[in-house]
Amino acid sequence: MVRRHGGHQVRPVPVAQRYLGAVIENASPSSWTAGHPQSNRCFEDKSYGEVSQMSSNTNTSTRKKRGSSRRAAKKQSEDRRFLRDNGLSIALFAAFGLSMVGMIVAGYHYQNEELATHGLPAISIGSYLMDESFLSALFENWESEWLQMAIYVVFTAYLFQRGSAESRDPDEAIGKKADDEKPVYPAAMSRSNLLRWLYRYSLGLTLFVLFVLSFVGHFLASNAASNADALAHGDETKSLLEYLGSSQLWFESFQNWQSEFFSTGMLVVLSIYLRFKGSPESKGLDAGHDETGA
Repeated sequence: MVRRHGGHQVRPVPVAQRYLGAVIENASPSSWTAGHPQSNRCFEDKSYGEVSQMSSNTNTSTRKKRGSSRRAAKKQSEDRRFLRDNGLSIALFAAFGLSMVGMIVAGYHYQNEELATHGLPAISIGSYLMDESFLSALFENWESEWLQMAIYVVFTAYLFQRGSAESRDPDEAIGKKADDEKPVYPAAMSRSNLLRWLYRYSLGLTLFVLFVLSFVGHFLASNAASNADALAHGDETKSLLEYLGSSQLWFESFQNWQSEFFSTGMLVVLSIYLRFKGSPESKGLDAGHDETGA
């Protein structure tokens, strides 16, 4: 049935259709929480919280990765800086270690070859390291090195070689350097005249102490080796005092000392005329032969 409303014909909506529309409207998501604002807020808060948690986890992971990368880069930079700052000593001690291994291996085989020629049993590597001959040779070489360096430090403080990169300028006052005007001492030594004196000459004194210790080691080991050889040949052994005046001990020492002083003297003279670019032991390429000091 058609009704008129304001001059227009209006067809009424069937009851079933009106009921179905109301059901659909009430079933919409907005109607689920329309009467329950708290539920709507909880729903929104939960969704926002999940997104925020995911974002926070992502940011934390990114920060951790960046922090780990920065720490790794910093450590790598510190390692490179350490190698750069200590390369000279590292290289020299590495060369010392390799040479020491070579000495032990070669000496061990040579010792056993000598024992075999006399019909004696071979010894172990541990026994060789405690052998008098090995220790005597070891301390004999160390002794000459410490003596040479100690003498060189003292000589260069008071003696000159004009034109050498290894010498101070002879026109300077003996014993005078720029650091004498404002010397800097460790705090523990600043209040004692004796400690300040020891510090001023500590390098040379330490080298001399190392020389004395090495000489004593050489002396004791060489005496033991000499007595072992004497017993093997049925000869008389020598006491420490007797061996101190023996020609064998001093021959072993002087044969090394002479080579150390000769090589050092050659370095002093050769540095007058020869150059090695970049080395502090050499004068610059723009320096004349009569210029003294590097």
